[in-house]
Amino acid sequence: MSKKIIPLVSLIIIAILVIATIVMACIPKSYAPTNVAPVSIVLGNDDSYYAKGDVNTKKVYNELYSAYQNSFTESSINALFNGRLALNAEVNYTETAISINNLGTNHIMLNFGSMQKVEIEGTEYQYNKMVIELDSTNVMKTVKAYLFNSDTYYTGTNYYISTIGNLEGLVNYVNELG
Repeated sequence: MSKKIIPLVSLIIIAILVIATIVMACIPKSYAPTNVAPVSIVLGNDDSYYAKGDVNTKKVYNELYSAYQNSFTESSINALFNGRLALNAEVNYTETAISINNLGTNHIMLNFGSMQKVEIEGTEYQYNKMVIELDSTNVMKTVKAYLFNSDTYYTGTNYYISTIGNLEGLVNYVNELG
């Protein structure tokens, strides 16, 4: 009797592992700095403006936003094997303020229609623009999303969201536009 149970239990365990692997391969893990869709996207290389509600630019906006979201997504199984499954975007403070002029021209700016809020060490910070420098390296690596509001846009911000992403697809799409 016990000789029949051992192979059956082993088969069940193997089946559970195979199913878990397949499910984890299908479930995406997102590292996006925010899940709020912007009302517009501005490309820093030429100040091209694409709005969600504008009939003339909506198609490009949707494709840009999709490329942005894909830049911060990988399968859960890939994240697990690379030790990133527990990683999440986190808000940071830096002593040196970064202004939009310090970021150069190769960036993307997400404009939100209303103020967004983040909290760091008990302090709330409000922003309505997020700027990400574009880098075409084809690996998941640290990405900083700088948080600006009307007061800090030119003077500089001390807040950014640190996350990981592979911006190559987004950079390629931006280059196609350009």
